[in-house]
Amino acid sequence: MSKPRFLAQPLGKSPLGAFGLDLWVEDLDFEAKPTPMDDAAYSQALSSMVLVCNDTLIIDAKSKEPFVARRRAKPMQDQWWYIGGRRRFGEVPLRSMARSFKRETSLDLPERRFLFLATYEYIFKDRQQKPQSGGTHTLSHTFAVELDPNEIEVASGALDPKEYYAEQGLRPLDSIDPRHHEVHPFIFDAWERYMSARKRGLL
Repeated sequence: MSKPRFLAQPLGKSPLGAFGLDLWVEDLDFEAKPTPMDDAAYSQALSSMVLVCNDTLIIDAKSKEPFVARRRAKPMQDQWWYIGGRRRFGEVPLRSMARSFKRETSLDLPERRFLFLATYEYIFKDRQQKPQSGGTHTLSHTFAVELDPNEIEVASGALDPKEYYAEQGLRPLDSIDPRHHEVHPFIFDAWERYMSARKRGLL
């Protein structure tokens, strides 16, 4: 007999999770087995459905300043962006975010350090996979994580040069000149949500 169904706690450790999504699992004994896809199958999937991703806005734990990385790969090529990746089948959001963050930055952080901020939806005009003009439609569960200076230095040095301009590392948001580089408005929205939560004592 399977264990009872349940409604998971909101994402993150703050009331902000109540504004996002709750996770419902039908059977706790069910073991999801993600199937790897080759490039052709992944490209077909991108042209057929909405991709679910996780993104994290890095925050300096002392100054509360956000840090971003400049993307080399499509979509959002040449723009300053979050750190993140796609979710796997059967993977809960916080676990997925911690896994993706470790892959992108080499930092193995406990899930409790990721604070859920919002869910954003994007329709991009291009993608890295062929055909690149096919675009991408993604749904992103967006988090914030506070890092100390040493962690920021480690993460900055671990960026994948195929995905980011790794030589530029992580940069403070206020150091980016908007006359020469584009920053997506949702970056600012996520930061405002984070700061608002702090002011209200929710974090």
